[in-house]
Amino acid sequence: MTHSKAASWRKAAILLGSASLLAPVAAHAQARPAPRAPAQGDQADGVPDVIVTAQRREESLQRTPLAVTALGVDDLREKNITSLADLGRAVPNLAISSAGYTAPSNALPVIYIRGIGQQDPSIFSDPGVPVYVDGIYVARSAGGAIDLPDIQRVEVLRGPQGTLFGKNAVGGAVNLVTQTPGKSPGSRFELSGGSDDLLHARGYTDLALSDQAGLTLAADYMHENGFGNRLAVGTNKVLGRLGDKRHFSLRGRLHVAPSEALSIDISADYTRYRDTAQPSQTRVFAANLLTLYNTSVGTPAGSPLTQSVAGAGDYDNYSLNPQPVRDDLGGVSATIAYKLGGVTLKSITAYRASRDTFSRDADSAPMVFLEAARNMRSDQFSQEVQLLGGLFDDKVDFILGAFYLHDTSSQTDVASVLPGLYVATHNPQTDISRTTSDQQTTNSYAVFGQATWHIAQGLNFTAGLRYTRDSKQAVISSNSPESGIIYVPPTAFDDSWHALTPRFALDYRISPNILVYASASRGFKSGGFNGRPSNIASLSSFAPETVWSYETGIKADLLQHHVRLNLAGFIADYQNIQLQRQILVIGTGIVSDIRNVAASRIKGLEGELTILPVRGLELTASGGYTTDKYTNIQTGAPVTATGVIPYTPKWTYSLAARYAIDLGNSGTVTPSVDYAYRSSAFVTPDNDPAGLIPSYGIMSARLSYVPRNSFWEVSAFVTNLTDKRYFISKGVSAGIGIEYQLLGAPRRFGGTVAVHF
Repeated sequence: MTHSKAASWRKAAILLGSASLLAPVAAHAQARPAPRAPAQGDQADGVPDVIVTAQRREESLQRTPLAVTALGVDDLREKNITSLADLGRAVPNLAISSAGYTAPSNALPVIYIRGIGQQDPSIFSDPGVPVYVDGIYVARSAGGAIDLPDIQRVEVLRGPQGTLFGKNAVGGAVNLVTQTPGKSPGSRFELSGGSDDLLHARGYTDLALSDQAGLTLAADYMHENGFGNRLAVGTNKVLGRLGDKRHFSLRGRLHVAPSEALSIDISADYTRYRDTAQPSQTRVFAANLLTLYNTSVGTPAGSPLTQSVAGAGDYDNYSLNPQPVRDDLGGVSATIAYKLGGVTLKSITAYRASRDTFSRDADSAPMVFLEAARNMRSDQFSQEVQLLGGLFDDKVDFILGAFYLHDTSSQTDVASVLPGLYVATHNPQTDISRTTSDQQTTNSYAVFGQATWHIAQGLNFTAGLRYTRDSKQAVISSNSPESGIIYVPPTAFDDSWHALTPRFALDYRISPNILVYASASRGFKSGGFNGRPSNIASLSSFAPETVWSYETGIKADLLQHHVRLNLAGFIADYQNIQLQRQILVIGTGIVSDIRNVAASRIKGLEGELTILPVRGLELTASGGYTTDKYTNIQTGAPVTATGVIPYTPKWTYSLAARYAIDLGNSGTVTPSVDYAYRSSAFVTPDNDPAGLIPSYGIMSARLSYVPRNSFWEVSAFVTNLTDKRYFISKGVSAGIGIEYQLLGAPRRFGGTVAVHF
């Protein structure tokens, strides 16, 4: 439609005015979805629709009655999202940490949605927000899944997904969808360079091998130096870097459709990380243990430990430990779909493996005061069968399915705590370092079904139910690496848990562009065993988590699709919360266990807003609010009635603007800027003030140029534009009084050249 310039700006004023009225209502930007052809009644310059698979079938985001944020490939590129941890900048009520004592790399992220997640990404603690890749559950090392450039879309489903996704999806799910080969043949290659010797090469090619077959190949290589250094005491000579990234990923997907009824997809992927741990610093050493260490170990050796070696500069420390992080992960899968009249039978078969090792200097000092290392392996096989279709002249849509998972994992943890004390004193009370070993086998079985009844024009009722049975067998042992004493001989555990997780939803389309809905859903997360016992007394198991969540929301496209507003409110009753505690017991060592601590009532609001005031200009805003209160605290739990769940900021919001400036025959220049804020959040269940991450906001910007009718484009970008110094983790290590902090990246900048054909 053609508008005069004055009319365009009048419309812009109306839209901006509506935005100012809507912004206080927890408005969150639905990041720009992938383009699509405008539907009937739409304007070509309106907010485009996006197709999601949040209910295991393709449907419009605006017709899906649950809270979903969908980020297309352009969104990921423009917001410089290159890892799962970066998603926290774009999704309301989502918190992801990729650094810390228990999560030292992007391969092992700690993910929380609406206050529910997984504090410790170990084999004996299941994710509360699982990651799926093309419908495949990723039990371990989920972070590498997003590295490749053939990701078509990332869907973040908020709230329990216990019926259709099921496996441990008590807080939500992250669903990664790759491009279907042969649908949009072409290739794209990007080369980026920038500060800290950044070299990032990535590309994919989508080949149509025939009318019935397509092949996608994608590769990604990143080399980026860390922003912190390990320094020598006295000389400040650089011994090594912290925060290095050396990533390589490769994936291939073959799509074959020999007939209209049959389609076959075969995928294989591999990711390798060779990083160093995130820059960290010690703020305080506990005076009593510092004195004990120096009296028995430091002074005789001529190397006393003092507060002066706690940190150096903004991002440096005096650690002698190179702190390597090494991850290898990948898998193969086959998805076969066959149409049988009005129904489709689908089989998803997958095998995945991961190998993760790291060494963490938790004291950041030139002496070994507290250091930790981990070696983790996992092999998983999964099989899912789905039957999808319609009944009664398509008045009812349904999906039935069955799921099986077999996972064998092992993990060895070494905690070196004040080593040398036992040798110096020969006092068993000072033998507190521990090596723990775990072997675990998990079998999970589930059957599920969900149906949507189209009651009347625009009115739908959805009901679903899943039955899950999880069983785990483990062998756990513990000994002292210093004295050799076996404190826990190999001890076998065997347990199983089961649950019913229903979902009910009612949605009504008030008009063709406005949907309201209400839902109730239940989530379930398996129990397990304490994998880091210090002695026999600390051997324990923990029960499953469950949650009932009640949600209501509205999804609206307004003013001829120039405004999109999605809002949701929720209340969740969260039971048997699994949290980790770490305390030091002299003579016993570090007691690190996972236990059920409490029940909590979680409430919140979130919204997504996109405004297109004039052609080429896109304004987005985002907001999320979450509050929680413990309602039932179990005896001996490391929480209080006034405490809050860790990794749960009360407020999250983001603002972004993007303006595509048409230069006529010369092409298009597009500046964009985004700002993401999160309020303070605790890291540990006991809400120790030393473990409070202060609130912070990060601004990023990008400028791109695309010539008209050309095969190339260039862009420049900067992250943390204001060079904000912020923290991604803080706390007190293992109860021995080391107050530590892990730092986020400073300002970084670079440029990208891309070709596509």
